[in-house]
Amino acid sequence: MPFGILDTTFIDLPLGIDSAYLQRLRLADGVTFAQIMSNIDQRVAVFNATQDPLVAELVTAPTNQETIETQVPGIFDTEESAEYAVPRPQLPPQPIGYHIPIRGYDVGLQFTEDGLKKMSSARVLNHVDSALRGMRRRHRRQVLARFFSNLEVRVDENTTAVSPGFAGSGTGYNVFTEAVQFYPDNNEPILSGYTHYHRTATADAAGVQAAAATMRGKLRRWYGQVPFDLVGSQAVLDIITGMSTAYFIPSEQLFYRPGVDTPVSTVDPKVYAGVLLGDILVRWPIADFTDATFSIFRPGSPGDPENPLVWRYDAVYGSGAYVRSRSLYPLDASYVKQKFGIGVNRRTAATFCTVAASGSYVNPLALS
Repeated sequence: MPFGILDTTFIDLPLGIDSAYLQRLRLADGVTFAQIMSNIDQRVAVFNATQDPLVAELVTAPTNQETIETQVPGIFDTEESAEYAVPRPQLPPQPIGYHIPIRGYDVGLQFTEDGLKKMSSARVLNHVDSALRGMRRRHRRQVLARFFSNLEVRVDENTTAVSPGFAGSGTGYNVFTEAVQFYPDNNEPILSGYTHYHRTATADAAGVQAAAATMRGKLRRWYGQVPFDLVGSQAVLDIITGMSTAYFIPSEQLFYRPGVDTPVSTVDPKVYAGVLLGDILVRWPIADFTDATFSIFRPGSPGDPENPLVWRYDAVYGSGAYVRSRSLYPLDASYVKQKFGIGVNRRTAATFCTVAASGSYVNPLALS
């Protein structure tokens, strides 16, 4: 899912500085600034057109709107019509949406005019590639921080509105983005204490099995009998990989059979450690995550409107990263910049489990 293409057109050059002038400026290996700008543009374009795979499965299509709007059909009481009266009007419920925060992120390229005159093009592009990798890491970090957080965060600097957290941030109707009051499978009323958070005090295989099975059952009420992904810490993975093959099949075997007469499915060993309880695909631990907490979620395609999170970008600067400079000399004091924010889109798209002594939800320390 591309996030747009913005490039070095954001670099400010003084009046009179044109392509002829840039052609006279060269790096240490003779490469002109016109060519190095083109090379940087190509790298930024590729960066903006691709995503971290986990990020793609968790966020919807990018939007520049401050809030998301969702609406589900209501149920009307149909009145008996009078012989001459106009039918009584009835309106569906108004859309309910969550606010989406937005922040600016940047990293300096550490170029100076004197340095650029002595640097090779390979070294310049290596700096740019490193900065883009850092921005990619920031994407995943921000997505996971919002995904595993129940905290409210400020939306914009010029507003008092807040964006709600995800895990454990509500019970009953407050769990859901939409004004849903009944389960979709059988129209049973949702209980007032309903939650998508579960804790097991026993940090062992039995506790994790029970928690995973319980929370998978909640997802099935919304998505049916489909495979789900589990993402968590190394501590949780150590517990899962220690289970017998009756519960967990490592990815080294490459195949698993979820049930009788079902097709054989492959598990990518580069992404998944194996399969838990027949249809929960266990991902390898994510970076910077140390708490004994994990989530089970329905993996979606990039931009799926039912993905749990939503990506907001700045309407002025666009959705992609770009190179910015205010210097008289090209790329002097330049930096890579991007403005984006991650908000809750659908609370029912994921469930959370914690192996801890406390019953209340606690944000993973490394991500909060």
